[in-house]
Amino acid sequence: MNIQQLTKALNLLKPGMVVNAQDITVGLANSSYLLTADTGEKYVLRQLRLQTPDNARTEAKLQVLLGKEHVLTPTYLPLTTGDVVAEVDGYNFTISNLIAGNRSGVVTLGLARSFGETLAKIHHALKDARNVITPNTEQWLRIDNARQEIARCPESLRSSLKNCLEAAQSVLNSDLPMSVVHGDLFLGNTFTAGDRLEVVFDLETVEYTVRLLDIARTYISFAFANELDPHKVQISLFDGYNNAAQLRLTADEVACFPLAVEYTAAACAAWLQNNHGEEFVEPYLAVSLRVPRSL
Repeated sequence: MNIQQLTKALNLLKPGMVVNAQDITVGLANSSYLLTADTGEKYVLRQLRLQTPDNARTEAKLQVLLGKEHVLTPTYLPLTTGDVVAEVDGYNFTISNLIAGNRSGVVTLGLARSFGETLAKIHHALKDARNVITPNTEQWLRIDNARQEIARCPESLRSSLKNCLEAAQSVLNSDLPMSVVHGDLFLGNTFTAGDRLEVVFDLETVEYTVRLLDIARTYISFAFANELDPHKVQISLFDGYNNAAQLRLTADEVACFPLAVEYTAAACAAWLQNNHGEEFVEPYLAVSLRVPRSL
């Protein structure tokens, strides 16, 4: 979106001009712009690319629930249209107030523990949100979506991804605790300070499923670069989760964790392959081979 289009978008929130716009996009699903209005106020506009308007509306409802449980996340602002999503020149967008913070590129065991704590808080905050969420294509951990993504992958990759997913799909049918999960909690979707996670972003992948998949997704994001001992990452995530959880991780969940990692790695790798994240495919699959088989 250009400066004129961004100003038109801002005017659906308040009168004024955008005097500066900075592309602050992280990730692949949407484009984000830091807007400075002529009053000096700063906002973040998210141009929806892969995310649908209905999914963004659901996200707005979840943002409110997280805020009530003191999980800090941006909240989409109501626009003059009466909605949190509007359209300018064919571009759908949302606007939120700026939350200051930093995205860390440094992975530590202390930060892994904080991520575990935050996942437990998210699961508690969204415990009654199951009926708010409908099946949608943004839910990359859903098995039907994952299978469709694998079918679109190059033939040279398709077989290994399919075998990986199907071998691990029993994790979905193991009578493990269910929850509304974030689905994509990694460094790029957070602000951190030292060893603490402070702000959570991007709820478009939220779904109701086995909660262990949420921990597996975060585990992969910490372990795939091979900077930390995978065994210690797992322990830190589990310790953090159990420290904040209303229901601690069960023995069955601990035992099924390798399956959860294998399933999640295959689902995420397939989506990334088809959405300009090809460089992550092999590292993600490699993580599933290195996951500790016991604590």
